[in-house]
Amino acid sequence: MASNIRSGGSQLAKCREIISMSLVEKIDAYCVKEGITVKEFERRCKIANATVHKWRVGLNQPSLKTIVKISEATGTELGAWV
Repeated sequence: MASNIRSGGSQLAKCREIISMSLVEKIDAYCVKEGITVKEFERRCKIANATVHKWRVGLNQPSLKTIVKISEATGTELGAWV
């Protein structure tokens, strides 16, 4: 039973980690899963080149309109990206 509690705790920690991922981390994970580059991701989502890089280094932050574009282009619920 103790091992179930421990594994349950680690599953909860993993869920919290996924929930707390930044948008850029979620984009990186999506790109790995899809086997595409960030540049291709930006193209598919119709967002400007280097936009994700600007978010990554803190030069800019995404607008809700941009996150909606990402959601629509990827076929992923909006809530998955925020």
